[in-house]
Amino acid sequence: MIGIIGARAIVYHIQRLLSIIAESVPFKPNFTKIAEIINVSRNSLDDYFLYMEQAGLSSQLSNETSGIRGMGKVDKVYLNNTNII
Repeated sequence: MIGIIGARAIVYHIQRLLSIIAESVPFKPNFTKIAEIINVSRNSLDDYFLYMEQAGLSSQLSNETSGIRGMGKVDKVYLNNTNII
């Protein structure tokens, strides 16, 4: 269970991530560099992208590469409705 302080930190990081995406749409993500910029781990960043997609804030375009090489590979990220940000 995430406490209030932890939830606020997640919201803060997602807001920073959304602003980075909004500045450079269509956005081709470099997860390692973005994780350094917003000061989170690479694994947390994957979760944040998933949360944004599930909430309807963004869409991810993935390559059709099969196997291990294509797992988790995101080619571009698009914002869905920029009016709600």
